[in-house]
Amino acid sequence: MGISRVFDIARRSLSVYQKALDVTANNVANSSNTSYSRQEAVLQASTPQTFGGFVWGTGVTISEIVRARDTYVDTQVRTNYQKQGDSNLQSDILSQIEELLTEPSEDGLGNYITEFLDSWSELGVNPSSTTLRNNVLDTANQLSTKIQTLYDSLSEIKASTVSDFNNSIVTLNDDLEQIQVLNQQIYTASVSGASANDLMDQRDELLDEISSIANVTISYDDGGSALVSIGGILAADRTSSTEFTSSISNGELQLVTAEDGQKAVINSGELNALSTMYSDKIPEYLSDIDEVVTTLMNSVNELHSAGYSNTDPTQTGINFFSSYSSGTLTVNEEIVNNANMIAASADGTEGNGDIANDISGLVSEDLIDGQTISEKYSELVNNIASEKSSQEGLGEAYDLVVSQLEEQRSSVSGVSLDDEMTNMIIYQRSYDASAQLITTANEMLQTLIDMV
Repeated sequence: MGISRVFDIARRSLSVYQKALDVTANNVANSSNTSYSRQEAVLQASTPQTFGGFVWGTGVTISEIVRARDTYVDTQVRTNYQKQGDSNLQSDILSQIEELLTEPSEDGLGNYITEFLDSWSELGVNPSSTTLRNNVLDTANQLSTKIQTLYDSLSEIKASTVSDFNNSIVTLNDDLEQIQVLNQQIYTASVSGASANDLMDQRDELLDEISSIANVTISYDDGGSALVSIGGILAADRTSSTEFTSSISNGELQLVTAEDGQKAVINSGELNALSTMYSDKIPEYLSDIDEVVTTLMNSVNELHSAGYSNTDPTQTGINFFSSYSSGTLTVNEEIVNNANMIAASADGTEGNGDIANDISGLVSEDLIDGQTISEKYSELVNNIASEKSSQEGLGEAYDLVVSQLEEQRSSVSGVSLDDEMTNMIIYQRSYDASAQLITTANEMLQTLIDMV
């Protein structure tokens, strides 16, 4: 029985070290796979036997094949993915808006406002000049076109946030469905005693992806299934996954469940960035533009309606602008058809340009919250630039944190070829020793046979 025990131990040892080499080979093959977690064969002594009053060892076995994974670091990475996705996307959208404003420059709205008011100053010097009257009309039309272009472009960016929001939801729903399937497969594998390490790597990659999309809470049940909650709503477990869609309610872009419209409380991730831009920031910027343009229109009309035209007979009570709504500033059609309808005179006498001078003086009057029209618009531009700079700074900070955490995770889960080569040599030598043990046992057995 002694020699047969040696054979048995050696045979088991050969099988164990062959499997350990298989694990090492798999690690080496996935050394460049960033979503792969290094695996390790855990060796332990197999169950001993009692015989003849002694406890005899029965060799070695593989108790399990474990993934090298630090769950705490995973949690930190995903938490920062959410913040990183939020800040970087807000920064990108604000950059688009900042480029759209083109401030300060000749093509900026601030310059068009200044040129429009300056044209009235020129008209005040020679109020009878047809050329200068047409110049007022030209600058008014240029101003109107610029406002419409700016308003429409901001509205297009706002509309694009909805499209991007829906695209992110498509990705989110697909990932959640895959996570539910993987949960089931991992559970089935664990129940049967099979290794589910590669399946868990696939699931972790999906969990990382959805973490950049929205604020995600992840926990695990006793069967190893990931329980994923998004904004307070259970989104995926082993048996089901939740389908989400978008909804706009009271001007707010929301993430809701497709089945019953339950609202998810989103406070980070790309979806939060898109919702914030759509629901709060872009409407605020459009409202500020409306306030600037409406104040300009009303102030010009108030002065202009008190003046007199250059017609015969003169006319008064004429508004220069007829209306403003949603980016459309309309010049009075009578004035468009006849520049002499512009009321530059305060008393109707030839050569009087007091009204024109008063309108040009609006450039320095405090008309909005103790600020001039130009100062109010400059405040809007500065607020956008400041917000963009703030989000850009936060994004860079989160980029750095995420980079450091990913390096930390890689140091735990990543494959080191040097370490794997060392393990390969150890297992190979152990395998060779086990084979030599069989050779020795065989020689011992042959000796006994020869004796007989």
